[in-house]
Amino acid sequence: MEARVRWSELETLNAIAETGSFTGAAHRLGVSRPLVSKRVQQLEEQLGLPLVQRTTRSTRLTPQGEILTSAFTQMAATWRDAYRAATRLTQSSPRSQRYVVATYNLLIPPLIRHLATCLPTAEWTTEPFVEGESEAKLHTGEVDLVLGYRATPVGPPGYEKLDCGAILQQVLAEPVWLAVAAHHPLAGGKNPVDWAQVRDEPWLVRTQGALRVLFDSAVEAAGFTPKIVLETDLNEEIKTAVAHGTGIALGSPPGRHMEAIRMRPLASPPTRTIYVICGSRLAKQTDPAHVLEAVKSWYRTFIDGSAQYRDYADRNPRYFLPLMPAQRS
Repeated sequence: MEARVRWSELETLNAIAETGSFTGAAHRLGVSRPLVSKRVQQLEEQLGLPLVQRTTRSTRLTPQGEILTSAFTQMAATWRDAYRAATRLTQSSPRSQRYVVATYNLLIPPLIRHLATCLPTAEWTTEPFVEGESEAKLHTGEVDLVLGYRATPVGPPGYEKLDCGAILQQVLAEPVWLAVAAHHPLAGGKNPVDWAQVRDEPWLVRTQGALRVLFDSAVEAAGFTPKIVLETDLNEEIKTAVAHGTGIALGSPPGRHMEAIRMRPLASPPTRTIYVICGSRLAKQTDPAHVLEAVKSWYRTFIDGSAQYRDYADRNPRYFLPLMPAQRS
């Protein structure tokens, strides 16, 4: 059964991480220390996870706790941006259109800012991208724009017109990275990881979807049978297992830094196709090519936000040539 987590409990856990103690968290939040302890205990019991390590000398989060606070920080930032946008909306004239974006990336506010260059008077709302489901929602009109990924490339000339009238365009073939625990021997290397280095490692994999297809193809090409210790469709479950050192996994390029996990480039990386689909209703209001350029501009910002990813892009420009701005006559 899915756990019901209160915002106040996550806020308390985050305050412990930032202040380094239960007493500091209590002062930060303006509550009693016993209430801080009660919230942490409730959260650990609801999730069935150890979140805080307490000794006589220090208080620090477990790898599971670090993952939760990382997600909370992102949610809080998204909420603040959403609140500011809602406030601006009430203080200005009504927006002419409302569009729903299904996106795989958590850095939603920067993406929305780039999309707003296409239709400045539109209202943009978001929902998580789900492989297979989000595209189906285009047909029913529940979603107007999909930013997703798949294992196979978009055929030339780089776009497809779907039956529902939507336009699918390829953004880039994104190299897949390797996720390892911060204490893993491969975590501190400077050179890309070769597949021979991970043939005996325990693996955490998706049960289905693009990353599973790419994983199966990659290990077959590398000539070894992987030792799979966990199969799941839950991304957070894989993150927790990686942080705990249960195994390694394929994942996205580095974005937000996490203390418990390190992302490492692969010497011969499989690539997943990042694509954008502009629904028929949206395509009537703006040129899909302009939407594609807005998404590319956002992705360039995403690369620049990570020193590690920016350095990788500088060393491997062949993967990122499609992100070059289109030449306009």
